[in-house]
Amino acid sequence: MAAEAVARQYLAREAEEEGGVDTAGIAVGGVGSPGPVAEGVEAGVLKLIGNEPGGVRTALAEVLERPDVLDGMRDAPSPYGDGRAGVRVAQAAAWRLGLAERPEDWVP
Repeated sequence: MAAEAVARQYLAREAEEEGGVDTAGIAVGGVGSPGPVAEGVEAGVLKLIGNEPGGVRTALAEVLERPDVLDGMRDAPSPYGDGRAGVRVAQAAAWRLGLAERPEDWVP
């Protein structure tokens, strides 16, 4: 999604300007309507921060300066699955094409 990519670039640029902090892998917010990210906010893995520069800096600073906040976001179970759906899709496609054994059924 283009908006997400722009948001990530913006957060990284803002962090660099504020002291060279690397934001890779830290999901600190969502851009636009809360609908697409509601599950993440509810689960505690995302935080809506808006798009005002001051709010972005404040939210990013909170996450980076308070290990308890960052650890809480990292340790919360992801509402989006285990991040291995692509691997499972590739394995299933290979099986359907006769190129591999049938993969095990996935149980969430």
